[in-house]
Amino acid sequence: MGFDLAHTISALSKLALRTSRNRRSQEEIDFFNWLDAALCKELPGNVEAINFNLYEDGGDKWSAELVGTSTFDEGSSDWACHEVYTTRDMPFVLMKESDWKTVESLFVSLLKKYLDGGKYASALKRYRAVGVGFVDGDLHILYKK
Repeated sequence: MGFDLAHTISALSKLALRTSRNRRSQEEIDFFNWLDAALCKELPGNVEAINFNLYEDGGDKWSAELVGTSTFDEGSSDWACHEVYTTRDMPFVLMKESDWKTVESLFVSLLKKYLDGGKYASALKRYRAVGVGFVDGDLHILYKK
């Protein structure tokens, strides 16, 4: 059996590329862990849709909460105000020097990744919709039945 250096280098390169693609940021790990903890228990039966409210707390501190709503209406963002469940007492807190638009984009990206392969993605997809946005801004619908 001969030692094929080119084959070994090729295999290691592919492994390194695959590992770097699958590497999750600390923000993603922390957010996924928070969301897993929030979704590991059954939400109330009258929840129709899920929204993630985003807040700017000041001092480079940003918060997100999961809200279960009793309605969903794609034509009106008021559906996100009909709260029947919330994680307001244990929000996800992100310390990041950034502007609101960048933070919103980050949360949109994190939620899309979670919906694609998070531990409880199927639990989120049982609801009519999943949205995200700052409480005083526009909502982004990331999933809809």
